[in-house]
Formats: sequence, structure tokens, C-alpha cells
Amino acid sequence: MITVVARKVNTEYFEENFEKLLDLLPVSRREYVLTFKQRRSAIVELAVSLLLDEIVKEHNEALGTLYDVLPDSQGKPYVPQLTDFCFNLSHSGDYVVVAYGDETVGVDVQKVEGYREKVAMKCYNDSERAFMEQGDVDINFTLVWTIKEAYAKFTGRGLGENLKTIEIDLKNNRIQNTVVHFVSQTIDNHIITVCAENINNTKFVY
Repeated sequence: MITVVARKVNTEYFEENFEKLLDLLPVSRREYVLTFKQRRSAIVELAVSLLLDEIVKEHNEALGTLYDVLPDSQGKPYVPQLTDFCFNLSHSGDYVVVAYGDETVGVDVQKVEGYREKVAMKCYNDSERAFMEQGDVDINFTLVWTIKEAYAKFTGRGLGENLKTIEIDLKNNRIQNTVVHFVSQTIDNHIITVCAENINNTKFVY
């Protein structure tokens, strides 16, 4: 089963308590947060790291901060101390998201901000652009983007993936020519999409 946890970031709280909250993280994640020079970016990375930390401790409380969050060969984060624990992270706008389970997973969250024609022409195929015009173009544009991004993160290729080559079967909620399916939910003008082989029992927690 895949669980998707989303939290709204209280920027003022994280700003006031940045150093104290940073000390709660394992060393590898602490160092990663500090690589971000812009304060807003560092706060968001701190928030998603703390959410991941909470979930890791639910799986093995004895770990405390004695675990690592490391990139694999494709740059996808993993916790080597938890071999049966798969996860993926995302953030956008006011929300941070962690999706996790016992199988490979990719997740993306995007704030609905508006249709971008140049992006659609570059990254979407004809059927996906036609889908956008069937309803709210801003929402549908964002939905398609989150599906493509979640799948790219599922594979581990992320933004290195040519998003136009990811073709979506919107009728059957799957990525064409793969065994990967997707499920999406909307919260507070943000769209969250998760990709995995088995999404039937996906649980969203807000």
C-alpha cells in the first residue's frame, strides 16, 4: 500500500525555529538542507525532511537520528537502514509531500497557477493538449504535469526525462506502455499525483 502525507508549511514558524528544527534531523539531511542558499528553499527542504523523519521513525523508532538519506545511482533518495521502505518527496507552493510504501513510488505536487503554452507545446502530446481544453485548462494543465513528473520521479530520471515521451492514458489512469498507474487528489488549489505499479489502496493523509 502507498501512503501519501501532505503538510502545509508554516513559514513563520520554521523561520523562527530553523536552527532548533534542523538539529532534529540526521546529519546527512541536515547538511543537505544547508546547501540551499535561499532561505525559502531551505525552509521548504527542512519541512519535507522533518515530515520524512516523522515517517521513518514510525517504521523504526529505534533509529532516532542514526539513519541516512542518500541518493542512489540515479539521484533518487533512499534510507539504507530501511531496506523495505520506499519513498519519494515533493513540494510546491504551501505544501510538502512524502509518498511511501513497500514498492517503488514517485510523487509530485504542484500549485495550480496557470496554463503555460510553451511548456504544453514542448512537453505534452496532442491528446494531452486536447484533454486540457475539455475543462478548466489551468487545472488540467497542472494535472498532466504532475502525472508526468511523478512518473519521471518513479523511474528516478526526474527532470532528466523527456516529458513529451511520457504518454498518459487518462482514461485508465496509467502511463502508456508501462505497468505503472497513477492517482491524483486536489487539496487547497494544489494537485498531488502518485505513480506506482499498485495504486488501488493508496491512502492520502492531510
